[in-house]
Amino acid sequence: MVFHKHTFLNYSFFHVQYLYLTSMVLTPVDKVKQSSVKTTFIITAGLQIRILLLALFFSAFFNIKNGFSQKRAVLNANQVAPDFVVEDVFGTSVNLKAYHGKKVILSFYRFATCPLCNLRVLKLIEQHNAKYKDKGIVVIAVFEDTRENILQYVAKESMPLVIIADNNKTLFKLYGVESNKRKAIRNFLFNKEVKKQRKEIKSRNITVKPTKNVNQGRIPADFLIDTQEKIAVAHYGKHVGDHISFEKINTFVE
Repeated sequence: MVFHKHTFLNYSFFHVQYLYLTSMVLTPVDKVKQSSVKTTFIITAGLQIRILLLALFFSAFFNIKNGFSQKRAVLNANQVAPDFVVEDVFGTSVNLKAYHGKKVILSFYRFATCPLCNLRVLKLIEQHNAKYKDKGIVVIAVFEDTRENILQYVAKESMPLVIIADNNKTLFKLYGVESNKRKAIRNFLFNKEVKKQRKEIKSRNITVKPTKNVNQGRIPADFLIDTQEKIAVAHYGKHVGDHISFEKINTFVE
């Protein structure tokens, strides 16, 4: 079964419309005098249609493959962090091995105009200036977006972060970062933690305009890498706003 863009949402809307229409089969009974046999038939038919639609809906929902979820090999604590050599958004070479002897916070974000990502970056900068700066901690932020978008919406030369554009997903694949549109859509709408973050975004007046052609299904991830280039903590997010807690980062930094 091949699903194109927005199919999931359209399918859900289709399902809701038909539940409403089938439920109307039950309502005319009070308005029109019918025999008990005919009434029973109408009710049974309405329920059968509902069950059929629910079966079709959940079958599609739990078997979405093309573009909605991707197989990946995850990393674990005590593994050597996969090395990479890339350029940051300002053209400076970034080699993970060059940070040998330093602790590294490597975070993977969605896209430059993601408000949840911008909130997290803002908090990370606050924590860095207050606690990490004097300890020589290296903070690397990887975005699945173009250099141009990141420079426009996120990166500033004064930021105490190494910011990398990975629109071709090389580092995302290397570190097994999840992409799952079904999960992203579901938890963006209903997850309680995401709702709290959205309120905080509003209170902090974080405003970014949405851009086209971005991966809405990307789920964040964080890796705390020790001085010997080994992964101390691997955190794969459970929802679109789920990053490793600052409590865990602070323990790692100490």
